[in-house]
Amino acid sequence: MIKNRINEAAVMEIPQRIIKAGNSKVSEFVAVVNMPAGFTCPSDAPCKNGCYALKGRYLFDSVNLSSWKNLFYFNTDPDGFFKAIESELDKAENLRPW
Repeated sequence: MIKNRINEAAVMEIPQRIIKAGNSKVSEFVAVVNMPAGFTCPSDAPCKNGCYALKGRYLFDSVNLSSWKNLFYFNTDPDGFFKAIESELDKAENLRPW
């Protein structure tokens, strides 16, 4: 189980990059924004049993820390969070593989 890290000092900073390229469930050409699994999901989510994000590399500290930074940023400055995403997308040279 992923522990709640929202009050850790390492989490309380704006992430350098919010958007990541792909993950194990989607193509590498899909932009993703990760949030901490289990803490941002509805308690009755049908995918909770067998959730892929509560296993494997999503528990690695670097991946986990990045998702908590995203959540902290979103909770403290939602407008800034979405503006940062927009800025990252604007700067992306080529989001499509073709």
